Amino acid sequence: MLRFIRSAAIAVILLTAMSGVVLLEESIRQQTGGPIEISGLPIPGVQIAGQWHPDFLWTGRAWRIRIQTERSLRLQLDERIYDIPSGDHTLYSNHDSTNTGQYGSAAYWGYPQHVLVSLR
Repeated sequence: MLRFIRSAAIAVILLTAMSGVVLLEESIRQQTGGPIEISGLPIPGVQIAGQWHPDFLWTGRAWRIRIQTERSLRLQLDERIYDIPSGDHTLYSNHDSTNTGQYGSAAYWGYPQHVLVSLR
C-alpha cells in the first residue's frame, strides 16, 4: 500500500511539473512576436491591428488581426481576398485553426507575407 501511495504521489508531482512547463512555454510564446504590417491605412472609421507570435512548440507563426470598422472592407492576405462587413472582427490562424473562411471562399493557412486593406 505504501508503494502505491508513493507511486501516486510521484505521478502527481510529475504531472504538475509537466503542466507548469507547458504553461510557461505558452506564456513565453505569447510574449514573443510582434506587429503585422498592414498596407492601405489609414482609412477613416477603420481601426486595424495585427499581431503574430510563435505557434505551438515554435513550429511557425500564429497571427491575429483585429478590425473595428464602420464600413465594409476588402482584406487581402497575399493572393486571397476576403470581404469584411462593418463591425468588430478578429481574424486568426494558428497550427490547428483559422476563421478566415468565414469572410471569403477559402480559409487562409500560414502566415501572410503581404496584408492589404481597402474599402469595398
